[in-house]
Amino acid sequence: MRYTPTALLTTAGTALALLAGAGAANAAPAPAPAQATVQQQIDGILAKNPDAVQTGKTTVTLEKGAVTLRMAGATGVDACGAGLFCLWEHADYGGQMVSWKGSPVLCKANRTINLTDYGFSDRASSWANNSDYLADVWEHEDRGGRRLWTELPGTYLRENPDGDEATSLNCYA
Repeated sequence: MRYTPTALLTTAGTALALLAGAGAANAAPAPAPAQATVQQQIDGILAKNPDAVQTGKTTVTLEKGAVTLRMAGATGVDACGAGLFCLWEHADYGGQMVSWKGSPVLCKANRTINLTDYGFSDRASSWANNSDYLADVWEHEDRGGRRLWTELPGTYLRENPDGDEATSLNCYA
């Protein structure tokens, strides 16, 4: 059997193409898209809430300063200042934190705070109440479903057994 130079080059080219194709088929899968950066998360909150103001690199303030959402860096129960109700995304007061000022305007007005308004629905895994008010935390918006827990003034919980279920809360004297 005789091979011409053209046939040998064609066969070699086909073999190389097959090898290159096999290498591509075995290549590592493309990396998963990265989670949204803190700034992208803040931008989303600002877009959904016309009264929201970015007040720091990782902080958004809503409702004329009554609500503060800290996207990062607010770890530890000490991050919840005096007069505040605070919820954290993770157990042991880690991850994102949202806080409200316990005030007569909020707590004596029988107002409901819907966590969906702040992108925090079904995310609270630990909490602290450094206010002078009690707070009831509810399973669904507008105090719907079952009451998950009541926060007494000066109390906190590092790992909430009803974690990631809270959707609304109200405070009262």
